[in-house]
Order: sequence, then structure tokens, then C-alpha cells
Amino acid sequence: VPVPALKVAQTYFGAGRCRGIRGAAHDFLAGRWAGGAAHAGLFGTAAAVARFGQAWLADCQGANCLLPLWLAREATSLQAEDGVLRRGLGWAVWSPDPDSAGHPLSRRAFGHTGFTGTSLYVDPQRELVVACLTNEIYKGRKQRKIGRFRVELHRRVVEAL
Repeated sequence: VPVPALKVAQTYFGAGRCRGIRGAAHDFLAGRWAGGAAHAGLFGTAAAVARFGQAWLADCQGANCLLPLWLAREATSLQAEDGVLRRGLGWAVWSPDPDSAGHPLSRRAFGHTGFTGTSLYVDPQRELVVACLTNEIYKGRKQRKIGRFRVELHRRVVEAL
């Protein structure tokens, strides 16, 4: 259900085109395409993003929520690799890099991170979904620390289990 823009938090508080935008991507390239660029991501509540992760978890367990099992497995398994950067189809898959957001999770984990700090990770081995909605760049893009935060968040979630 769409939410009126005035009830949505600002995505950025800075100068230029993006100042005070609500309910739209502040990605400069997406702005050129009226916000309709796939790389700009999705908007949603933490509960909705977590439900999306749960649907992928169900797919990986053969429940066919979104995709046939064979396609879900292809999407969440290694398709391309460049050093420690490892990708499925639209997903990052587990990496041996200790600075990777998915590293604290099992080797079956897959996820996606957003430029602003958001992330969604699914760990079928642990039957775990971690949805994190944050906006690290609200006041600017300097001195970013979100990468370390994501790794620590996942490490602490795993320890709590």
C-alpha cells in the first residue's frame, strides 16, 4: 500500500537536486529516469523487506514462493567472481573476505547491500533473514562506516542465535 510522501523520512539532507527528497531515490542517475532505474533499489518497511527475504528463504528450501527451485538455486549460487567479490544473479553470495557483509553468515548465505546503508541477507542454513534499513548518507557521503556496521550486525545476530 503506497504511503503519502509526507509520511516518509527524507532520504537525504544536502545541497542540490536531492535536498529534502521524500519517497523517491536520491540516486542522481535514477533521477534522470524519473526514479525508475532498477539499480536505485526499492522502498519499503523493514517488515516488508524481511517478508521478501522470507520468500527467498522459502524458495531456497523448495517451497516455490517466488521462483521454481532450480531458478532460486541458480540466482543464489556463484555465477561470477572477481577476487573476493562473488555474485549470483542479482545477489552477493558468501565471500571469504572478512570485510564482506555476508562473511559472518554461513557459506550458503546471499544478500544485497544498498548504497545508503540498507541491506538484506538470507542464510538458508540458519533459516535466517536479516533486513537492515538505515541511511548512512543522510548528512553526506564522507567518513562512511556502514561496511563495518553490517559485518558487526551479522556477527552479533549469529552470536545471539
